[in-house]
Amino acid sequence: MTLPLLLPPADYPDPSGTPRGLGPLPDDRLSIVVDRPDGTQVRWADDEPDVGNVPADLTWSTSAPGGFKGASCTLMRGLRDVGREGLFDGFRVLGPGGATRFEGRLQQMPVSTDGGGRVTPQAVGMMAALEDIATAREIYVDRELGRWGGRPLQRQIVIRQGWNPFDASQVWGAVDGAGIGPVIDLRIDSYPWSTGPGRPHIGIAYAAGGIELGEIEGRWVNPQNVDNAWLFLYEFFTDLDGDTQSGPGMTGAGGNPHGTRIPFAAPPGTRRAEIVLAYPAAPAGASGTKYGASMAELAVYGRHGLPGTRGDSPLGGGGPKGFLASDVIANALSRWAPGIRFTTGQGGTITPTDYPIPHLVFPDHTTAAAIVDRCNAFHAWDWFVWENATFHYGPRGRGRTWRIATADGLDLSLEGETTDRVFTGVVVTYTDYAGVQRSVGPPGSGADQVDAQLVTTDPRNPAVAHGITRTGVLSLSTPSDAVSAATVGAVWLRLQAEATRRGQATVTGWVTDDAGAWRPVSEIRGGDTLIVTDRPDDPPRRIIETSYTHGPRSSTLTLDSTAATLEAFLESLAAAFAGQL
Repeated sequence: MTLPLLLPPADYPDPSGTPRGLGPLPDDRLSIVVDRPDGTQVRWADDEPDVGNVPADLTWSTSAPGGFKGASCTLMRGLRDVGREGLFDGFRVLGPGGATRFEGRLQQMPVSTDGGGRVTPQAVGMMAALEDIATAREIYVDRELGRWGGRPLQRQIVIRQGWNPFDASQVWGAVDGAGIGPVIDLRIDSYPWSTGPGRPHIGIAYAAGGIELGEIEGRWVNPQNVDNAWLFLYEFFTDLDGDTQSGPGMTGAGGNPHGTRIPFAAPPGTRRAEIVLAYPAAPAGASGTKYGASMAELAVYGRHGLPGTRGDSPLGGGGPKGFLASDVIANALSRWAPGIRFTTGQGGTITPTDYPIPHLVFPDHTTAAAIVDRCNAFHAWDWFVWENATFHYGPRGRGRTWRIATADGLDLSLEGETTDRVFTGVVVTYTDYAGVQRSVGPPGSGADQVDAQLVTTDPRNPAVAHGITRTGVLSLSTPSDAVSAATVGAVWLRLQAEATRRGQATVTGWVTDDAGAWRPVSEIRGGDTLIVTDRPDDPPRRIIETSYTHGPRSSTLTLDSTAATLEAFLESLAAAFAGQL
């Protein structure tokens, strides 16, 4: 139940910042409702008869991305009256008609004896719920060959009872096979065997660190002297260092032509896997003859249940599955932020994305917030947690637009234009899935690969207008490929285009909305847009943060802070940035 607000009396004075020449404006008084776990509510407002429930010094903030960020107020209470509300209680600031100005939960209740007793409740927005569970781990898709290695000692002991194991250190190689990229090489050279224990068992292991595996797939390429007597196996294990199998997936190797995709679903409980090429008969083999094949486009998927979308492959038929940011975000929220609401699909609160992320692994404990940020590095969209703890994700610029003149309560401070972040192109350096350092950049940059989206010719860019080439360098610390690196680089270059719009504004009283109606400045949120009406040449400015103080009816707005946006963007990708001429 939402408790009503009292309407102001007819002679209620307008706060400071009333636009010139206007009569009475809408009520902007507020109340706070605290939702207790037993379903009861406590109301704090100016018209409450209990002075201990009359708030003062009310402030709150919002951010883009993020949503409702933090809030605080002061209650004059004796020490005996402190415990009416508790930590994690719901904390909602409501305007007329129950419209939400802030929503979160109580995080702290500092107490002071000043003036007979003072409590300062402090709340955080529900975006904090994305960090409540810090044990999120998942392998959405792992393409990094460096995660494959030697088989555990106990496993090798078991193999030696009937085979001759060729360990990963002998057979693994990151080589380019016929232009198909890095592969795992399962081969032996000049090896005849005469007895059962001499039979070759060529293998390499993937340890998921306790994360349950869902599927493995790869492409069988460049076979040499491998007939149907050879066995190709995916072997699956429930332990990390022993020989407890959850089940094998087996196929006759000789029937696989070059380029064959070999997928196999891992049985439930699988936490380690091996790729094995073995010959079950003896005697066999010959001196001077190579036996084996390579596995290209190797991909490991966790048991997350997402369908995936295949990218391109030089072998045809589509490459390994990548996963859409919108799907991964919904998956992460449902598992590690269960109190957050969202909807998917067309018209949902999570807007569908269209780029399949080809490598996305969270091997260490993390949070849903970190997963959202990593996925968003490929789009630089906005995400918010607003009313009813609802998560929103989509392209920037979908907030409300506000208009105000400097003469009507606006104090504007702009940093002015600067050249330090104006670039015409970017080279992205990265480590590929085989651990090799690579680069992708615009034409003429000297990068290993060229991508035209990493250069801008927009004449609105002052460097472009003056014919000056300024190329930045973006270094990614997570494994990638050229397409993914170029996608991130293009987002970085787009964010740089906003570098000349930074500043701060303080708005007091009221501001007009999209429909031209005057509204209290307490309604402005991060992600909205501000237009200064008496600066006709000034572009619309994106609002990154708001900090509202109810006493003076004043909100301080951080505008188009590209530096902060880039820092968050780079941090989310665990990348290092360096700009060079």
